[in-house]
Amino acid sequence: MRKKAEDVMFGEFLDYYESELKEKHEEEVEKLKEKYIAELREFAKEVKGK
Repeated sequence: MRKKAEDVMFGEFLDYYESELKEKHEEEVEKLKEKYIAELREFAKEVKGK
């Protein structure tokens, strides 16, 4: 019985940890997207200005 409870708790921990990592990764990806879009807009302005 104890082993089963430990397995369940460990599974819940893994689910929580995975969701935390996924959320953090998604936030980082969004920040990078915004950064690169801003850089592309600046580049487009420079190209238009020439």
